[in-house]
Amino acid sequence: MLNYELNYKIIGKGKEILFLPGWNDNIDHFENIAQRLNNYKFILVDLPNQGKSQKINQKINMDDYIEIIHGFLINNNFDPKIIIGHSFGGKLAFIYALKYPVDKLVLIAPSLIKNKSLITQLKIKKYKLLKFLNKNFKLKLNLNKYGSKEFLMQDGIEKINFIIATNNYYNKELHKLKIPTLLYYGKKDYVTPIKEAKYILKKIENSKLIINEEGDHFAIYNYPYHFIRVLKEFLNA
Repeated sequence: MLNYELNYKIIGKGKEILFLPGWNDNIDHFENIAQRLNNYKFILVDLPNQGKSQKINQKINMDDYIEIIHGFLINNNFDPKIIIGHSFGGKLAFIYALKYPVDKLVLIAPSLIKNKSLITQLKIKKYKLLKFLNKNFKLKLNLNKYGSKEFLMQDGIEKINFIIATNNYYNKELHKLKIPTLLYYGKKDYVTPIKEAKYILKKIENSKLIINEEGDHFAIYNYPYHFIRVLKEFLNA
């Protein structure tokens, strides 16, 4: 197991809930929400190489992320049975729940399934081709103009980790999740659009979809009170 020191914050007392933020996000953004939910002990965790967690120049695969999170919980005597994950954090929450005991899951715009447009697929293939030509024919093609804004923000090994994080899909595993699952999406989300939410809803047997009509990919932060109300109803059900 990779030995990472994760930055974390505890808010409140009561039943434990683990929160996992998205890529290039940190726990500070969720703190406002956690403070408004009584009777729960929120464990907010910055993911490896994210937020204020330890920076290590090392490749991390999806299994590594899960074992790092699990090791962190064990080492700190935490045992949350409810996990909330946003975007990439939602992907990790889903994988974690398939491997370890969890009672309830809240997936906020999770990046779970492969659903790229034809244009995006062609851009990816073009980038891979140019990368191959650079490596094998010693060309000096500029690849910096290719890729998403988030990809271009990464440096060195983090570009590899970003590719790993964004290019693992779980279409075939969705049906394996049996626990109560809340899916929360913004209607104006173009990162993980509503059509993905509806597909996931059909595949996860015990799931419920709530759509924030005004929200985008960051609806929980832009409309915290709507999310808090929905979350309370789900936790109390």
